[in-house]
Amino acid sequence: MQYPNRFLVFLGWAVAIVVVAGCEAGSAQGPSMAGAPFSVADVNRDRDTLIGRRIAITGRVHAQPRPGDEQSRGADSFPATLHLVDATQSSGTPVTLDVYRRTSTGQYEPVMCQVGDGVIRCGAYTPEAVTTITGTWRRERLPSGQIVYPDGRMVPSASRVAYFLLVD
Repeated sequence: MQYPNRFLVFLGWAVAIVVVAGCEAGSAQGPSMAGAPFSVADVNRDRDTLIGRRIAITGRVHAQPRPGDEQSRGADSFPATLHLVDATQSSGTPVTLDVYRRTSTGQYEPVMCQVGDGVIRCGAYTPEAVTTITGTWRRERLPSGQIVYPDGRMVPSASRVAYFLLVD
C-alpha cells in the first residue's frame, strides 16, 4: 500500500511543476515589459499595438518651452515640457514622444521642467542625456482647449487624441 501513496505524491508534484511552468511561460505574453528597450522611432511606428503595455523607451531627454513661454525671457524662469527624442536622429525634424504623469486628481499632465538662470531642471531627468524611461504606453482623449468663465469655472471646449508614456 505504500507504493500507490508515493506514486500519488510524485504525480501531484509533477502536475504542480507543469502548472507553474505553464503560468511562467504565459506571463511573458501579458502587458508587462519584455526584451530590450524600444527606441523612440520604434514606439512611434508601433504606437497602436503598444497601448496599455508597460515598456521601456531609450531616448534623449529634451525640454521644450511651451508656445509663448520662450519669448517671455523677461521672466526669471519659465516652464518647459519634457519629451524623449530619438537618440539616433541627427538632423531634420526631431522624432519625439511625450512623457506624462498622473495628478492626485487622476488627470494626465505632461512632465514639466523649469528653465531659469541658464539652467534646465527636470527633476530626476537630465536634459540632453540619453536615458531609458519605463512607463505605460497610453492613448487618451485629452482636453486641448477650455473656456474660463467669470466665476472661475473651466469647461473643456475641445479635445485631442494623445499618445504618451505614463511614468510612475
